[in-house]
This record gives sequence, C-alpha cells and structure tokens, in this order.
Amino acid sequence: LLEKATKQAEAVRQAGVEMRLKMAVNGLEVTLADSIVPMLRFRAEVPDPGLVVEASTAPEKMLAEVGNISVELQVMNQRHGYWEPILEPFHVGVNITSSPDKDKVQSMHVVLRGRCPLLLSLSPTTIRTTTWFIPMFLSSLSEGIWREAFRAWPGPGQTGGRAISADLEPHR
Repeated sequence: LLEKATKQAEAVRQAGVEMRLKMAVNGLEVTLADSIVPMLRFRAEVPDPGLVVEASTAPEKMLAEVGNISVELQVMNQRHGYWEPILEPFHVGVNITSSPDKDKVQSMHVVLRGRCPLLLSLSPTTIRTTTWFIPMFLSSLSEGIWREAFRAWPGPGQTGGRAISADLEPHR
C-alpha cells in the first residue's frame, strides 16, 4: 500500500500541478488618522477580471496579472473639511512573471502599464499635512503597538509566545 501511494505521489510530481486563481476587489479604502482626525485616505479598485494568478510546477512558472487597478490618494483639508487629492485617480495594469532561466535561476519580470497620465496635486495643504503626518506615522510603526505585538512572536529556537492580545491591552 505504501509503495503504491509513493508511486502515485511521484507520478503527480512528474505530471506537475497547475493552479488558476481569480479575485476581484470591488473597493478598498484605508484611512489613516492622528488620534482623532482623518489625515490620509487611500482608495483602490480592481474590477473584473481582477487579480489572476496562474502557477504550475512542471514547468515551474508563475504569472500574476491585474488588467486594471484604479488607485488614488487624498489628504484631509482641515480648514475646509474636505478631501484633497494628492494622487489623482490613476489606472494601471500590472504583470508579474516568474520562471527559471536556462541556468535554473529563478527570474522575475514586472511590467507596469499606465492607462492614463499620473497626476500629482501638490498644494500647500497637501505638502504641509504629508510632511508632518507621514514621518509621524512611519515612526509609530517601529514603536509602540507594533513593537509590543512583534515582541510576542517566538524568537529562533523558542517555542510558543505570549498572547498578542494581552500585549495590546494597554494600547486600547
């Protein structure tokens, strides 16, 4: 029985495995705020056919493609109470191919195709807000809640770890 299962597993390995995944995202919105006021908003949309990933083991290759992504970035104008664009809605296609070359070295090729001009709006409000908020946000990633959360992960040669929720309790 074990010999038969081993032969079947080897036959599958030689034949290769193929996978195809499709995923559409109707909308993604991420808003970053200081302690109270929203500051930056990122929006993205990946319409049908969305993200398409194809992979196979014989020959070993992978293709990931998004035909059209729409992204925009906005900053809150606190004086007037509305969102101002930093990155106007931008449509781009992405194609990533990974396969071994003739020397069996894995290589990756990334192609970005813009479908419209890349327009940036730099007003005094956007510059002032982003130069204040982005450094503060990035420094918070290396301090505080992130440091506490990652401290709970076991290190090399260790097993287990403290519960992350217990470490985050003081930050709620």
